Amino acid sequence: MDSLQLTLCFWRSEDSLSLLPQLCNAQGNLVESTQCNKELRLFARHYPDSLLLIDHERNAGEAKLLPHWLLELAERHKVAIYNTPESHRLASTLLTNGFQGVIQQSQRPETQLLAIRTMHQGSLWFSREVLEQTCGELLMERKNNLAHCKAKDALNQLTQREQLVYSFVAAGLSNKAIAKQLGISEYTVKAHLSSAYRKTQTQSRAELVGKLS
Repeated sequence: MDSLQLTLCFWRSEDSLSLLPQLCNAQGNLVESTQCNKELRLFARHYPDSLLLIDHERNAGEAKLLPHWLLELAERHKVAIYNTPESHRLASTLLTNGFQGVIQQSQRPETQLLAIRTMHQGSLWFSREVLEQTCGELLMERKNNLAHCKAKDALNQLTQREQLVYSFVAAGLSNKAIAKQLGISEYTVKAHLSSAYRKTQTQSRAELVGKLS
């Protein structure tokens, strides 16, 4: 087999108007076109380095409708969505779910062929906007996870009694109300709070809640 020949399988709808499969076939590539997901999976098993292209018209481009078997396929193989609208709002979701890329129906034939060759080689094919958006979301998620871990570590520094007092503080109860709930004096509540401030390096109720929430 020619080293430049691509191995492709298109999972398309019966009434699809996309000519991309025919275009790829005319380029001398090994092209399979099917409407059966079982055949798609068999092709992927037989040609593990192939690129699997899913027609957006099958509604496979809607992440909330993606079948579980297709998500698993994207984890193990190179899978892309083609024939998508100009603005594919779920491209970022596809990227985070392991898909190789998105080919828009409005792109020129030579651009679509370049996209297929690029993805077949293992690279991604998403717009810069989608990549930046996804990176931003992942970084924000990482920051939130780090903040949550720090809050958990700080909370673990407190004794069980101090954690209980903190939970009432977070709920908005006054020292007097907390004392009544726990059957202790306001002085003891203040002592627990002072200890919590010292351990968490905070100086007020608001700062304490902000750090531990």
